Amino acid sequence: MTSASIAIQDLLLSLLKGEETGPLHGLAISQQIRPSSDQQDPPMGEAAVIVDTSDQGSHLGLPGRVLVDVSAQVEARTSLAEDKGMEQFRAISQAVHALLEGIRTDCPSATGWDIRHVSPWTEGAVAQDSLYRYQTFSATFLLQAQ
Repeated sequence: MTSASIAIQDLLLSLLKGEETGPLHGLAISQQIRPSSDQQDPPMGEAAVIVDTSDQGSHLGLPGRVLVDVSAQVEARTSLAEDKGMEQFRAISQAVHALLEGIRTDCPSATGWDIRHVSPWTEGAVAQDSLYRYQTFSATFLLQAQ
């Protein structure tokens, strides 16, 4: 990971964990808001929010790393067995999406980078594997080195 992708990952984790009420607060307390690279401790519970970022390189191929694009994906997931009616899933997904959309209007700075633009967050389809139901929200951040 690069300093740009780490900065956005840390920013997203901090914002998601910072909710003091609502469905994200309980997930933060139980350490179920985490980066995608940390899936072992504690074990995945009945619900989680997973953050993944990747450095896409210099914006428009410009020389140097003054402007950098970082792709971000935030996944909301709940257990199929524990959340049969999808109530918890809907609450978590809506809370995550609202918080992410707030970044677009607020544009906070990330460690070592100024956020110049955040693309609209796209909402992926609700999907499932053998244990979990999940939905991914994606956006691209345009960063400028400080």
